[in-house]
Amino acid sequence: MFKRKRGKDDETGGYKRVRFDLESLPAHLTSISQMFGGMELSSETKVTLCETIASSREKLVNGDPVDGVDILKKGIFALHCAPDVVFKFSDGDGSKLRSRWHHGMQSFASIHKQPKFDSLVFPRQTLFELQVNGKEGIVIAEERLPLTNNYLKHKQLYESLGSRLEPALRNLAKFIVLSGFSRVEFKTIPILDQQELEPGANPKIGLVNLGSCGGINGENALMTYHDAFFGNGQTSRGLFRCIAPEHFAVVKSEALKHELIFNEKMYLDAWKVRRHDLEEARHNLRLVNDEDAYEGRAKSIFKAVARFLFVAIPPTLEVITDTLDAFDEEQQLFMAPRRFRVGPFDQSDLILRGVMVLDPKTRSLAALSMSIQGSIASSLTDTTSLRRHLGHFCCMNLINREHTPEESKSLLSRLPDEEGLFYSILADYLFIQGDNLPAVGRLKDARYLHQLMGSL
Repeated sequence: MFKRKRGKDDETGGYKRVRFDLESLPAHLTSISQMFGGMELSSETKVTLCETIASSREKLVNGDPVDGVDILKKGIFALHCAPDVVFKFSDGDGSKLRSRWHHGMQSFASIHKQPKFDSLVFPRQTLFELQVNGKEGIVIAEERLPLTNNYLKHKQLYESLGSRLEPALRNLAKFIVLSGFSRVEFKTIPILDQQELEPGANPKIGLVNLGSCGGINGENALMTYHDAFFGNGQTSRGLFRCIAPEHFAVVKSEALKHELIFNEKMYLDAWKVRRHDLEEARHNLRLVNDEDAYEGRAKSIFKAVARFLFVAIPPTLEVITDTLDAFDEEQQLFMAPRRFRVGPFDQSDLILRGVMVLDPKTRSLAALSMSIQGSIASSLTDTTSLRRHLGHFCCMNLINREHTPEESKSLLSRLPDEEGLFYSILADYLFIQGDNLPAVGRLKDARYLHQLMGSL
């Protein structure tokens, strides 16, 4: 393998070619065990893997950026030179990773004698012991399945594929019963990209994180199956919270074939909850597509702010609203959100940018977060009164306000740097819910709210 490395002795100031191989590295990569046929690595990939771990061990474990690497999670990554392989790395004896492998082997043992699971795809995997620069580690090389790395896409597929999904769901229910695969959520049971299948073929489900298998004997069985099918609110969403209501009977009948009987009340309750979730989602979608409802609300918000700041309300306003990306994993907003921008034509005295959330049942404002921009914004000093003026659903965000030198000095004295000031102010203004309002969700990162506002 050749790696490009900067060299001062290069007359052009560019790069010189340096050759690495396994023999030149103080490294040993030993295959210990395989599942589902194992994942073979080329010599070049092995060298790159060892060299990357040797130079960036802590960054990989902590999930920090590394050149030539796609960081997927802490300790989980892909090399640019081998994009079809996912590596799971653990320092030391890797007890947790070994335990997950052991549970995965249990699932492999439970199914390899069974009739073929035609609609399930199990990633090929190999367990390696690694020794680099005198330090030990464990690596699992796993086949990277052809699928979209976005759980919201898979959520939509589970809700929309209809009867075409039934063969795969029968296979999945059977696999859960036989293996104890209990961490069931959209990320661990993704649906493979349709273009990877033959034309007209039924969908296939990939199995990710087989380390959650086991626990189907004795007293543990009840909890294992409960987590797998009904969820536990933490590590498992549960299969019944992933599928559409019309598929409940398919899963129930397949489980019954393998002598697993669900508590009837829990089963009916799960069906009702899932039906309600999907009905609510449809209501949200209808409201989000009603542009007039948001434009009218944006105008009323502008007028309320203008009156509070004693600004003359112009006869015409420029109002822009736009739907948010329904597949954006960074936003976790329920109900019906839209971003908006409103202000006078050809003037910049007062401009509002923000994100509002409407309640589909009442079509009223459930949550609001916005920034106030323009020359008049600097006169706003009392956000508490304005929030009270607009309603208890509002969180104000003054990130675009220009501070006086005295104010900046006072604020910076409490924060490490100017960047810290910017993000600290944002951090206090996430979406909130009122005392008598249903939850509207919140954004994972307050900085992302600013991106949503500023892009319209």
